[in-house]
Amino acid sequence: MTENNKEFAELTKKRSNFKGRITIFSGFVQLLENKTTQLSSKEANELELRFDKLKPAVPAERVDSSIISATPSAGNPINNLTLSASVSSASQVGTRRRGDVLLSTALVKLYDSNNREHIGRAVLDSGSTSCLLSDKMFRLLNLPYDHIDRRVLGINNVTSRINKMCHLHMKSLNEQFSINLNCFILPSLTDNVPCRPLDVSSLNIPTDVCLADPHFHSPSSVDLIIGADVFWDILGSQRINLGRDQPTLCETKLGWIVSGPMKLLPLSVSNPIRCNFVNTDSTSDMSNDNIQNQLARFWTLEEVNNLNNRSILSSEQKLCEEHFTKYTSRLSDGRFQVRIPLKYDSTVLSDTLFRAKQCFISLERKLLKEPKLYKMYREFMSEYQTLGHMSECELVSECNANFIPHHGILRGSKLRVVFNASFSSKTNNATFNSIQMVGPTVQDDLLSILLRFRQHKYIIIADVEKMYRQILVHPSDRHLQRIIWRDDPAEPLKAFELNTVTYGTASAPFLATRCLKQLGLECDDKRIAEVILHDFYVDDLLTGGDDLSTVLEIRNKVSATLASAQLPLRKWKSNDPQLVSEFTKSSHDLNIGGIEPSKTLGLGWYPESDQLYFPISASKFEGNSKREILSVVSQIFDPLGLASPVIIKFKMLLQSLWLQNLSWDDSLPSTVHKNWLDISKNLNVLNNLRVPRCVLVQSFVQLEFHIFSDASEQAYGACFYVRSVDSHGKILVRLLCAKSRVAPIKATTIPRLELCGAQVAAKLYEKVTSSLRVQATRTVIWTDSTIVLGWLKMLPCKLNTFVRNRVGDILDRTSNCTWRHVSSEDNPADYVSRGVSVGALESLDMWWSGPSFLKEPETRWPSTVINSESLPETRTEISCLAKSDTSSDIINLINFDRFSKFNRLKRTVAYMLRFIEACQGRRSKTDFLTDSELSKSLRVIVSMVQRESFPEYETLIQKKSLPKKSALIKFNAFLDENNLLRVGGRLGNSEFSYDKKYPLILQSTHRFTKLLFEYEHTKLMHAGPQLLLASIREVYWPIGGRNLAKAIYRRCIKCTRMKGKVVAPIMGNLPQQRLTPGGFPFESVGIDYAGPISSASRQGRGCRIVKVYIAIFICLTTKAIHLELVSDLTSNSYISTIKKFISRRGKPRHLSSDNGKSFIGAYNDLARFLQDNSSSLSSDFANEGIDFHFIPAYSPHFGGIWEAGVKSVKFHLYRVLGNCNFTFDELYTVLTQIEAILNSRPLTPLSSDPDDFTALTPGHFLIGRPLTGLPVKDYQEIKTNHLSRYHRIEQLRQHFWARWTKEYVSELQIRTKWQVPTQPMQINSLVLLKEDHLPPLKWKLGRIVALYPGKDNVARVADVKTSTGVIKRSFSRICPLPISDSV
Repeated sequence: MTENNKEFAELTKKRSNFKGRITIFSGFVQLLENKTTQLSSKEANELELRFDKLKPAVPAERVDSSIISATPSAGNPINNLTLSASVSSASQVGTRRRGDVLLSTALVKLYDSNNREHIGRAVLDSGSTSCLLSDKMFRLLNLPYDHIDRRVLGINNVTSRINKMCHLHMKSLNEQFSINLNCFILPSLTDNVPCRPLDVSSLNIPTDVCLADPHFHSPSSVDLIIGADVFWDILGSQRINLGRDQPTLCETKLGWIVSGPMKLLPLSVSNPIRCNFVNTDSTSDMSNDNIQNQLARFWTLEEVNNLNNRSILSSEQKLCEEHFTKYTSRLSDGRFQVRIPLKYDSTVLSDTLFRAKQCFISLERKLLKEPKLYKMYREFMSEYQTLGHMSECELVSECNANFIPHHGILRGSKLRVVFNASFSSKTNNATFNSIQMVGPTVQDDLLSILLRFRQHKYIIIADVEKMYRQILVHPSDRHLQRIIWRDDPAEPLKAFELNTVTYGTASAPFLATRCLKQLGLECDDKRIAEVILHDFYVDDLLTGGDDLSTVLEIRNKVSATLASAQLPLRKWKSNDPQLVSEFTKSSHDLNIGGIEPSKTLGLGWYPESDQLYFPISASKFEGNSKREILSVVSQIFDPLGLASPVIIKFKMLLQSLWLQNLSWDDSLPSTVHKNWLDISKNLNVLNNLRVPRCVLVQSFVQLEFHIFSDASEQAYGACFYVRSVDSHGKILVRLLCAKSRVAPIKATTIPRLELCGAQVAAKLYEKVTSSLRVQATRTVIWTDSTIVLGWLKMLPCKLNTFVRNRVGDILDRTSNCTWRHVSSEDNPADYVSRGVSVGALESLDMWWSGPSFLKEPETRWPSTVINSESLPETRTEISCLAKSDTSSDIINLINFDRFSKFNRLKRTVAYMLRFIEACQGRRSKTDFLTDSELSKSLRVIVSMVQRESFPEYETLIQKKSLPKKSALIKFNAFLDENNLLRVGGRLGNSEFSYDKKYPLILQSTHRFTKLLFEYEHTKLMHAGPQLLLASIREVYWPIGGRNLAKAIYRRCIKCTRMKGKVVAPIMGNLPQQRLTPGGFPFESVGIDYAGPISSASRQGRGCRIVKVYIAIFICLTTKAIHLELVSDLTSNSYISTIKKFISRRGKPRHLSSDNGKSFIGAYNDLARFLQDNSSSLSSDFANEGIDFHFIPAYSPHFGGIWEAGVKSVKFHLYRVLGNCNFTFDELYTVLTQIEAILNSRPLTPLSSDPDDFTALTPGHFLIGRPLTGLPVKDYQEIKTNHLSRYHRIEQLRQHFWARWTKEYVSELQIRTKWQVPTQPMQINSLVLLKEDHLPPLKWKLGRIVALYPGKDNVARVADVKTSTGVIKRSFSRICPLPISDSV
């Protein structure tokens, strides 16, 4: 009942509070309703503020869902990025009149990934520092994007996330302005703009103004928000005011935009209030930041930091160190005075006084509600002022002054005031912290200090009193550290300057710790300097020793040294009462240097019993969400890893939790939640755990380090033990520290994980030995993996990459260590890799004191058995056995086939010789290769070439005579002073150079000789074979050089291109149409045009000369010719010509021509005509069409029969015409006569036999032929006197065809040219397309993709793929390029 009464009283109190707020708000609204004038801006702002205060009293269903679902940020953003968004008003207030406000909208062109344009609607927003793109438009444009992780902050700190950013190209509608934008992508930018249709008939918009958005008054969606990063580049200078309560026209590069208020309307019309000001923060919100920072610290504790990394400073850290050294000074009382290290000028800070006032007013209202807290706050600030750490100054807004907000943090019963130097102003995102240099870390890490903490017999602990505030800031920089404060709300606001290093500024940790380090550097006593430099962690001192008097001396001298700089030490604690004036039995929290306001888990120390413990304050760990689990796990403070067997279970849980892809507040799956309850239910048991601090036996005479490593499928790690033996033989083994890792998510083998565990052991060894101030007599590292021990015994080069890298790292770190094998049962690291429950940790003797065999003599330790056979992850060895000829001291080191250029071969050998000389101590004086080095390189190459080419070389080396059958006999070969083989010719008495008189002998089949010829060919600008050989023989005498020079010339790509030689396949077989007897002439016709020919338009004076053409029809069977005169080259004229031809000669079955445009167009027109008019034609003409055949483009030799007819017509025509210009009729008459002459030519050679008939001519096939002939029987064997006159004529015609078969066709058997088959073209061959009007170097380059073989299986036409597409060409237009293979 008591609890119910308390709850009821609390609800009653809240009800009264809400009722009072509503009453006050209603009174204010009533006051506004009675006003007859328009609301002022001050009254409107006050109304909005009162409404914000009323929000907690408004029922949830009355508030906009977007506001309820959003999460307000708990802190101030750092490095903010301002974007745009919109929020809607939650309700309507009274009957106040409110007007519509037009936003600046514009229509723009947006370009997608294929550079296609799309019209989008944009809002110009100067309150946004970046541009936004809607997800709908983003998907339409299909743009590539980058993954990001940003937070959007809106009004009232409403947050959402963005994870995409793209690059967008935008143009104005008139395309006179274009720009590239970086846009963040959001699912929705805002509602339709405007929210409803507006009547703009009353707006007096000038007619000569081109609006950026002609439909600005109609509601429409927004695709793009243009922020202030480009807003001011788009905005123009002209303005047009349309009147009171009317919008304004503004000129922009996108056109004129309409923006501003419309005429007033009653508020009964629901208009959303839009605010396009939203911040995005690159960090998470404050609550998530705290968890992430704690979680990062949790994982960082498990890292083994390398001390060597501290010596590597960034450029900013170096600059900060130089700044401290240059500007830091000591005052007369020894106190340090520093300058604040700034990386940017302080003028970038602006409007800080206004924000600081706002923050202080808010803080003061909060303090007034909590009198006890207010009293503590006043006492803190009063002490601050009394100690001279801050002083009052004039409250004025100086251009270079910076005001810092402040707030209080209550840690138990103690208040700490924190100064928020990361607070930014409204007008600028720059903060005081963002313009400071942070500086490097100058102290040892926490693990190193705690390791030494466990080494000493006697321990002392203290901290520097108010360390930051003991260091003064130079007066020139104090204006950057101003605050607002007053003790009484009735007093006016006052300004104060902070005179000391201020907690909360970015450079404060560096300045304070660097001053402490400076004391150590200036100290003359090396032992005290060592303590000051390495035993301080921020302001906490942890040091000690094995002798009581020595430790006491350390305390006194360290205190005196720090006191000289006004840095007093306080809160002394020790495990021996003689070292402190007041010995305390209370525990001490070893979370030194921590800034967290509270700790759930932490490492503690009892000075009286000298034991470490884990204090736990919480009693329940629900773990219903990811956030709740992290809030517990991230606070585990175990830098020494003493509780690693328990902590590894939390790590495994975190890994599985991350694989679930849960958000912060999602409910956990039942299996994960059950697992959490199992491992956390006995977490309070750690309160009873006590761990001895000191790990060494007193007065030890022998010290050993023993490190154990192990791995499982889920985790791996190592634990470090100290084995010390005193003079009486007492052995003490204790756990010093441990480290653990979870296994990677990607599955890997157990041997690899065991190797990773061994690497952790090696890093742990390096860390401990560099931190402790004692040295071990020996170190033994134990592992239960025989494979790892086998790998460590092998050379790393024989292992695969993953294993090789880690084995090499382990051997480098543990060169002085011994590796031994231990069974899994005796390996304490097994607890690290598998984990144990909290309740079982305290009773694990092997974990705390190591395996039992360490307490026995070494003879009883496990023996090491390593089997290095058949180890995994080893590289396959390739053995190469070489036999060298003892008679020769030269080894062929150069593989000439690996080189494709002469110069590259020569320079490679030169660098090899330089390396050999450098190894012998003769280093080159130049970075580039000298002429002497290149000459020496060439001599070495030639010597090796001659050894490989001529077996006689060794004979000459031995100074023997050449064999009589040797090919070198005729050259009188000899060896010069460099043992190079030269020609001993007949030019010894000449005055030529030595190389020309006695050239070097080379074999033309050797690879080097070919490289040399290619080099000289290019050097001589692609000279011909004769010049190339002559140039080579100036220095060398290549045997068979003439053939090689020709081959090099033929294989040169550029030379081949310049020659432009095409392929000429063997002449093809005659087509069937030319060999089929028995039909009528002109059944198969070839057609071509000749001309142009000049013709007079009429007779007499004033005639006009026009161009006419000759259409030549030739019968493919009888070579009969039909000529027509054509007025032009159009398809219509061609069709008319065919009609005249058909009317006189009959309809042909096949019509062949080249690819002329007239012929192609006529074919298309005839096809359309036959298709459209087939019903009106006669049945014979419709069923028996004309087959058109076209030869390949640019291949006139495919139509040689009609090209010969053109030649014959021109032969007679030129001789008749001369210089005369005939009229069309006269010219047509001449053509008919030429036609008769050509049709009278003999088809076969004339015989001298007088009994032979008249020579067979085409005219024999034309006379008497009707246009449409009927089938007749064969009359050749019937006697003439038995036939009628008609049948006798038919018998004569058949006799002509018989003669044609016997006499004419046999003459066609012979191939007059292209008689030998050439090498056929291959698909994918690289070729050039010959073009008559371009030089060879500009011919198109292509690759053959298809071949078209004829009936004789010989291809004469190919498809060539070029940069412009696939082109069909005959071989006469294709020039093949040589294949770059061996010459």
